[in-house]
Amino acid sequence: MVSDEEQNVAGSDTDVTPPPSPKLSRFLRDVEWFDAITAAATTSIAILTGFYVHYSREQMNAMRGEVYYMRQNFHLTRPWVIVSGSRLSAEPDAEPGTRAPTIKLWFQNSGNTPAIEAVCQGKIFMSDTQLAEFKPESTTALPIGSGQLTKDPGSVTIEAIDDTIRNQSSITEYNAGRLRLYFQGKASFKDSAQHPHWTKVCIYHAHGQRLTEFNACPKGNSMDTALQNLSGEPEINKGTRMY
Repeated sequence: MVSDEEQNVAGSDTDVTPPPSPKLSRFLRDVEWFDAITAAATTSIAILTGFYVHYSREQMNAMRGEVYYMRQNFHLTRPWVIVSGSRLSAEPDAEPGTRAPTIKLWFQNSGNTPAIEAVCQGKIFMSDTQLAEFKPESTTALPIGSGQLTKDPGSVTIEAIDDTIRNQSSITEYNAGRLRLYFQGKASFKDSAQHPHWTKVCIYHAHGQRLTEFNACPKGNSMDTALQNLSGEPEINKGTRMY
């Protein structure tokens, strides 16, 4: 008959956990190593991804800065043509033998590259208001100076062909201050890359003013702001008011 103490000893022997087999130990070690490698790889990927994102952002900012610099540089080097002076030859007169007045305009290129093939088209007329829209195709294109503007101003003389200039009733209204003598036109030119540009002009002269005194119209004075983009093609011409 087995005693209680022997039973306890026997029972305790059966409760002891047997050691793992060599294969199981090797498997557990492999799992631990795999987990460690996976964790290290994940950390490395996260670090590299962060570095790549930062580097890409820096590269994008650098590219944007380069594009901005190129655009600004072209903006500074393209020609910008403005009216620098104007003169009326004489006040309108309907007396026989007198000539219709002409307007001489001086254009200045404020850019750092020449304005090539510079021409002016314009119309002189008497009215109480400016034209709603000037149509260049209805007038003759006249070269401004030699047709190329650098820093020196070039001039063009526009003759009056409108019937209101020689009409006595219109001249009477003009002398009374109810009409004005308008010039409305457009200067067209190209930059060194043969891209077209333009400057629109609208000015008026009132009776009693000096022959060199003209006022700017409320509308009609603007110039294009087209710049050369990276493909070498000009962007869409957008006008900006001069004054």
